[in-house]
Amino acid sequence: MESSIEQHWTEANSEAFAHRMAFDFIAQIEKKMGSLPISQIELARRLKVSEGAVSKLLNNPQNLTLRTIAKYSRALGIKAAIVAYDDGDPQNTKGPITSEIFTTCWEQAGRPRDVWALDAMRMHQSVTTGVICIGDIPFGPTGGNNSQYPYCRSFVDIAVSGSNSSAPVPFSLSTIYYQRQPEDK
Repeated sequence: MESSIEQHWTEANSEAFAHRMAFDFIAQIEKKMGSLPISQIELARRLKVSEGAVSKLLNNPQNLTLRTIAKYSRALGIKAAIVAYDDGDPQNTKGPITSEIFTTCWEQAGRPRDVWALDAMRMHQSVTTGVICIGDIPFGPTGGNNSQYPYCRSFVDIAVSGSNSSAPVPFSLSTIYYQRQPEDK
């Protein structure tokens, strides 16, 4: 018996997928208009179009173009991007990820401008806050039986994020070895 995978409505055709993308953009525009606050009349004035043209686009963004996306974004003082991504859902059973998710993740990452800034932020986010002893391990820094380092103690540094976000705290583990001091007799 062949099992069928139920797909998200945006998988019906390219128009459905484009429709979802357009409404996601309009939701962002309306959210920004509400936060400024700015009316459709003021947005129309900034765009040098009629209020009816703004209303028509906000209510039915079927013919939304990249140029229109750019104009509306810039009129509101925001930017827009087209992001292609692989979410591990090639059958599109879950539908597209909303722009709100991308925006939230970008903000929690410290609003990096490029991959180099993102890497720099990651390197500076972690700070060592403590050391946990795991126990005696009978090998040296190079491993195996090393007569120069007969017994070493293993420690794990726990690094936690220095950010104030409520996101899960990233941490990294590293192992440090040092030679055990000879006991006094």
